[in-house]
Amino acid sequence: SFHTRYQSELGNNLGNLVQRTISMLNRYRDGIVPEPTSVSEADQAMQTEVVDSILKFRELMENWNIHMALTELWRGITRANQYVEESAPWKLAKEEEQTGRLDTVLNRMISAIYLLVSELESILPDITQATLEQMGNLPVLAGEMEPTWPQLPQGHQVSKPTPLFPRIELEAESSS
Repeated sequence: SFHTRYQSELGNNLGNLVQRTISMLNRYRDGIVPEPTSVSEADQAMQTEVVDSILKFRELMENWNIHMALTELWRGITRANQYVEESAPWKLAKEEEQTGRLDTVLNRMISAIYLLVSELESILPDITQATLEQMGNLPVLAGEMEPTWPQLPQGHQVSKPTPLFPRIELEAESSS
Protein backbone atom coordinates (compact mmCIF):
# COMPACT_ATOMS: atom_id res chain seq x y z
CA SER A 1 0.00 0.00 0.00
CA PHE A 2 2.82 2.39 0.88
CA HIS A 3 4.63 1.56 -2.36
CA THR A 4 1.48 2.16 -4.41
CA ARG A 5 0.80 5.52 -2.76
CA TYR A 6 4.45 6.57 -3.03
CA GLN A 7 4.51 5.79 -6.75
CA SER A 8 1.07 7.10 -7.70
CA GLU A 9 0.17 9.92 -5.35
CA LEU A 10 3.60 11.29 -4.60
CA GLY A 11 5.68 10.33 -7.60
CA ASN A 12 3.19 10.40 -10.44
CA ASN A 13 1.05 13.25 -9.15
CA LEU A 14 3.15 15.77 -7.21
CA GLY A 15 6.60 14.72 -8.42
CA ASN A 16 5.57 14.62 -12.06
CA LEU A 17 3.83 18.01 -11.83
CA VAL A 18 6.94 19.64 -10.40
CA GLN A 19 9.35 17.94 -12.80
CA ARG A 20 7.25 18.67 -15.91
CA THR A 21 6.70 22.29 -14.97
CA ILE A 22 10.33 23.05 -14.20
CA SER A 23 11.46 21.11 -17.28
CA MET A 24 9.11 23.10 -19.52
CA LEU A 25 10.21 26.39 -17.98
CA ASN A 26 13.82 25.45 -18.73
CA ARG A 27 13.04 24.18 -22.23
CA TYR A 28 10.72 26.95 -23.40
CA ARG A 29 11.79 29.98 -21.34
CA ASP A 30 15.42 29.26 -20.34
CA GLY A 31 14.28 28.67 -16.76
CA ILE A 32 12.77 32.14 -16.36
CA VAL A 33 9.20 32.37 -15.09
CA PRO A 34 7.27 34.44 -17.66
CA GLU A 35 4.69 37.06 -16.87
CA PRO A 36 1.13 36.03 -17.74
CA THR A 37 -0.28 37.92 -20.69
CA SER A 38 -3.99 37.37 -20.07
CA VAL A 39 -5.86 35.01 -17.79
CA SER A 40 -8.57 32.91 -19.43
CA GLU A 41 -11.65 31.36 -17.86
CA ALA A 42 -9.81 28.01 -17.76
CA ASP A 43 -6.87 29.63 -15.94
CA GLN A 44 -9.21 31.28 -13.46
CA ALA A 45 -11.17 28.07 -12.89
CA MET A 46 -8.00 26.13 -12.06
CA GLN A 47 -6.81 28.91 -9.78
CA THR A 48 -10.15 28.99 -7.94
CA GLU A 49 -10.17 25.21 -7.47
CA VAL A 50 -6.59 25.18 -6.16
CA VAL A 51 -7.31 27.96 -3.67
CA ASP A 52 -10.55 26.21 -2.64
CA SER A 53 -8.66 22.95 -1.97
CA ILE A 54 -6.20 24.87 0.21
CA LEU A 55 -8.96 26.53 2.21
CA LYS A 56 -10.59 23.16 2.84
CA PHE A 57 -7.20 21.60 3.65
CA ARG A 58 -6.56 24.28 6.29
CA GLU A 59 -10.02 23.94 7.81
CA LEU A 60 -9.66 20.17 8.10
CA MET A 61 -6.13 20.46 9.53
CA GLU A 62 -7.41 22.85 12.22
CA ASN A 63 -9.87 20.14 13.23
CA TRP A 64 -7.19 17.42 13.14
CA ASN A 65 -8.81 15.64 10.20
CA ILE A 66 -5.41 15.06 8.64
CA HIS A 67 -6.42 12.27 6.27
CA MET A 68 -9.32 14.29 4.85
CA ALA A 69 -7.14 17.42 4.75
CA LEU A 70 -4.55 15.65 2.61
CA THR A 71 -7.30 14.42 0.32
CA GLU A 72 -8.36 18.03 -0.22
CA LEU A 73 -4.82 19.22 -0.87
CA TRP A 74 -4.30 16.38 -3.33
CA ARG A 75 -7.47 17.49 -5.09
CA GLY A 76 -5.66 20.77 -5.79
CA ILE A 77 -2.54 18.96 -7.01
CA THR A 78 -4.66 16.74 -9.25
CA ARG A 79 -6.44 19.82 -10.62
CA ALA A 80 -3.10 21.46 -11.43
CA ASN A 81 -2.07 18.31 -13.30
CA GLN A 82 -5.36 18.34 -15.23
CA TYR A 83 -4.71 21.97 -16.15
CA VAL A 84 -1.35 20.97 -17.63
CA GLU A 85 -3.03 18.29 -19.75
CA GLU A 86 -5.85 20.60 -20.82
CA SER A 87 -3.52 23.49 -21.67
CA ALA A 88 -0.92 21.31 -23.45
CA PRO A 89 2.04 23.70 -23.20
CA TRP A 90 4.11 21.37 -25.40
CA LYS A 91 1.66 22.10 -28.24
CA LEU A 92 1.56 25.83 -27.50
CA ALA A 93 5.36 25.96 -27.73
CA LYS A 94 5.20 24.80 -31.35
CA GLU A 95 3.03 27.74 -32.45
CA GLU A 96 4.63 31.17 -32.45
CA GLU A 97 1.27 32.94 -32.25
CA GLN A 98 0.65 31.12 -28.94
CA THR A 99 3.67 32.67 -27.16
CA GLY A 100 1.53 34.76 -24.82
CA ARG A 101 -0.74 31.84 -24.01
CA LEU A 102 2.29 29.65 -23.26
CA ASP A 103 3.66 32.34 -20.92
CA THR A 104 0.37 32.43 -19.02
CA VAL A 105 0.12 28.64 -18.74
CA LEU A 106 3.72 28.26 -17.51
CA ASN A 107 3.19 31.07 -15.00
CA ARG A 108 -0.05 29.51 -13.72
CA MET A 109 1.61 26.09 -13.42
CA ILE A 110 4.58 27.25 -11.32
CA SER A 111 2.34 29.51 -9.22
CA ALA A 112 -0.03 26.63 -8.44
CA ILE A 113 2.88 24.45 -7.37
CA TYR A 114 4.27 27.23 -5.18
CA LEU A 115 0.96 27.72 -3.41
CA LEU A 116 0.27 23.99 -2.98
CA VAL A 117 3.72 22.88 -1.91
CA SER A 118 3.93 25.66 0.70
CA GLU A 119 0.93 24.02 2.40
CA LEU A 120 2.84 20.72 2.60
CA GLU A 121 5.62 22.14 4.77
CA SER A 122 4.21 20.80 8.05
CA ILE A 123 3.69 17.33 6.59
CA LEU A 124 6.53 16.86 4.09
CA PRO A 125 9.15 19.46 5.07
CA ASP A 126 12.03 17.87 3.13
CA ILE A 127 9.96 17.57 -0.05
CA THR A 128 8.74 21.14 0.37
CA GLN A 129 12.31 22.38 0.73
CA ALA A 130 13.58 20.33 -2.23
CA THR A 131 10.73 21.63 -4.40
CA LEU A 132 11.29 25.25 -3.41
CA GLU A 133 15.01 24.87 -4.13
CA GLN A 134 14.21 23.63 -7.64
CA MET A 135 11.85 26.56 -8.00
CA GLY A 136 14.77 28.94 -7.50
CA ASN A 137 15.12 28.91 -3.70
CA LEU A 138 11.72 30.41 -3.01
CA PRO A 139 10.67 30.89 0.63
CA VAL A 140 7.65 29.04 1.98
CA LEU A 141 4.58 31.20 1.57
CA ALA A 142 3.18 32.43 4.86
CA GLY A 143 -0.11 30.71 5.71
CA GLU A 144 -2.45 33.63 5.33
CA MET A 145 -6.11 33.22 6.26
CA GLU A 146 -7.09 33.76 2.64
CA PRO A 147 -4.48 32.26 0.33
CA THR A 148 -3.64 34.62 -2.50
CA TRP A 149 -2.30 33.61 -5.87
CA PRO A 150 1.47 34.15 -5.76
CA GLN A 151 3.13 36.59 -8.12
CA LEU A 152 6.71 35.52 -8.68
CA PRO A 153 9.15 38.37 -9.25
CA GLN A 154 9.72 39.31 -12.88
CA GLY A 155 12.68 37.38 -14.28
CA HIS A 156 12.60 34.74 -11.51
CA GLN A 157 14.90 31.84 -12.45
CA VAL A 158 14.17 28.19 -11.62
CA SER A 159 16.84 25.51 -11.27
CA LYS A 160 17.16 22.24 -13.13
CA PRO A 161 14.58 19.59 -12.22
CA THR A 162 15.53 16.57 -10.18
CA PRO A 163 13.17 13.74 -9.19
CA LEU A 164 11.49 14.37 -5.84
CA PHE A 165 10.33 10.78 -5.54
CA PRO A 166 12.78 8.39 -7.22
CA ARG A 167 11.21 5.12 -8.30
CA ILE A 168 11.40 2.34 -5.75
CA GLU A 169 11.52 -1.15 -7.16
CA LEU A 170 10.11 -3.88 -4.95
CA GLU A 171 12.14 -7.02 -4.69
CA ALA A 172 10.38 -10.04 -6.14
CA GLU A 173 9.42 -12.54 -3.51
CA SER A 174 11.64 -15.59 -3.62
CA SER A 175 9.92 -18.91 -3.77
CA SER A 176 12.50 -20.92 -1.89
